[in-house]
Formats: sequence, structure tokens, C-alpha cells
Amino acid sequence: MQKILLATQNKGKIAELSRAFSENFIIETLTHKDIPEPVEDGITFAENAELKARYYYNIFNIPVVADDSGMLIEALKGFPGVKTKDFMEENGSYEASFLRLEEMLSSLPKPYKTKFVCTLCFYDGQNTVIASGEDSGTLTFPARGLHGFGFDPVFIPDGYNKTFAELGLDIKEQIGHRAMAIKQLQKLLK
Repeated sequence: MQKILLATQNKGKIAELSRAFSENFIIETLTHKDIPEPVEDGITFAENAELKARYYYNIFNIPVVADDSGMLIEALKGFPGVKTKDFMEENGSYEASFLRLEEMLSSLPKPYKTKFVCTLCFYDGQNTVIASGEDSGTLTFPARGLHGFGFDPVFIPDGYNKTFAELGLDIKEQIGHRAMAIKQLQKLLK
């Protein structure tokens, strides 16, 4: 079986991607590897995902799946978008980011329509395959639920009245933005 590197250090993303690709690949991760992250200077999720995939392929010389994802809040004109990770890091934690978003949105009318986007890039030194998924919903405050990761405790997907953190990973891995991107990438790689 061929090795594949999951180019993320986010444990939640590693878990989702590992479950999806472990049937066909031997999974390698960046965990415990002292490698600096590339500068994500793309203006789209696809540019950043491809940049990361090529960067890590050049270091490890094995096929790579890289992820770039984020949320676009309609009332904030798509903020934080491709800068979602930067926004979280500037605030110091997801919990602090939830509070900051609540503050930023407090004077604006509800519902806080939001879209989550995930773009995956597979790169094996020759072939570049890009797949994307998105889901829409609303932000809610305060945070609710114990399952999931990232912004799951404040995101209610359309058609549900619970956050992803309340619904759990089983639902998220069926309808979430990363799940959609994974399914598309798996089809494209066949």
C-alpha cells in the first residue's frame, strides 16, 4: 500500500482525513515532525491547499493531501475567509475567537449566516487534484456542545437546530464541508 502524508497538525482534521483515506493508503502525519509550516499567502482556499501540498511533497517526497478551510460570515463580508486560522491564532484560542466574533456581530441583525469551506489538494509530484466542499448555516452564541473541534460549537448547519459540536462527528462526517471535499477528492482519485 502507498503512503500518503496528511499535511495538517490539527488533530480533528487528522482524524477525519485518516478515517477517509486509511483503507487505500498508509497514513503519515506531521505530528512529532519539527517542520516549519509554509507561509499561506494564497488569496483562495485552493491556492493555500496547493501551496501546502507542494511544500510538504518537496520535503517528504510522498503523495500529500493538504487542507485549507475556513468560514465566511455574510454580515462581515466574508471575514475571516482564508484568514480563519490567523484570526483564531490572533485571539489565542477558539474560545477567545468565539467571544471576539460575538462582539463583532453583536450590533448586527441575526441570523448570522455563515458558510464553511474546505478545499483539499492531493499532490504526488506530478498530479494536482483539487476538491472542495462547503456547508451553510448560522453562528450562535454562546458555544454549545462537546464534540468536534474548531468552530463546531458555534456553527449550526442549515436544516438542524444544534451545533456541529452537539450533533457529533457522525453527522458532521456526513454533511460537513470537509466530508463533502473528501468525497469529491475520493471520486477524482479513482
